[in-house]
Order: sequence, then C-alpha cells, then structure tokens
Amino acid sequence: MKKRREFGELESLIIQELKKKKKGSVSDIHSSFKEKIAYTTIMTVMNRLFEKSILLREKSGRNFIYWLNDDTSYFSNILEKVKEKIFGGKTVDMVSYLLENNLKITKEEIEKIETLIKEAKKSCK
Repeated sequence: MKKRREFGELESLIIQELKKKKKGSVSDIHSSFKEKIAYTTIMTVMNRLFEKSILLREKSGRNFIYWLNDDTSYFSNILEKVKEKIFGGKTVDMVSYLLENNLKITKEEIEKIETLIKEAKKSCK
C-alpha cells in the first residue's frame, strides 16, 4: 500500500521547489517531482497556498505563474510560535539548538550564518 502524503509535507515540498525555481506554473512544479503525485493535487495545494497568501500568482495565457510571497508573515509566525513554545521565547536558545544539533551543517552554511550575524549587529546600532 502506498504511503499517503500529508498536505503539510506537500506544501513544504512545493515551497522548496518554488524557492529553487523562483517562479513556476503548476505544470513546472508537477514535473519536478520524481514520485507520482496527481497534477490536480499539486494544483489544489498551490491554490490553497495562494489563498493563505504564502504564494502570489499572475495569469499567463491559460495558466497561473506562482511565486513565494516575500512579504508574508506566515513563516515568521511559525518560527515565533516554535521559539515561544519550545525555547521559552529565547532566540539564543533556539539558534544554539539549531547549531549544536545539526550534524549536517556545512562550513559554507556556518560562514553564511556568520555574515548574517555581522549584518544583524550593524542594524542593532
């Protein structure tokens, strides 16, 4: 019996794919998945992400072209809830957990994090 995929997981996969592609139609996203997921399922999930304001879209011929909404507070709200519920609202605890428990972090990722910290320090002055 085939394992049923949760919509939350499929939403995440679609968001990841749109991050890579920057923009794409339902057909573009559908063709990027190796395992068979119905075209109509992808279309439904992308439409729901649009309704949640996570994705934006514009009509292009007979299709819609979708992209991530950079202005959305959706991801910020999720991270804020995680920070509050798991780390008692402490950003340092959340970041240290991510750094200390992520064995797959690369040197390049650490360098990027260091750059982001330097930029954040400048904006705090």
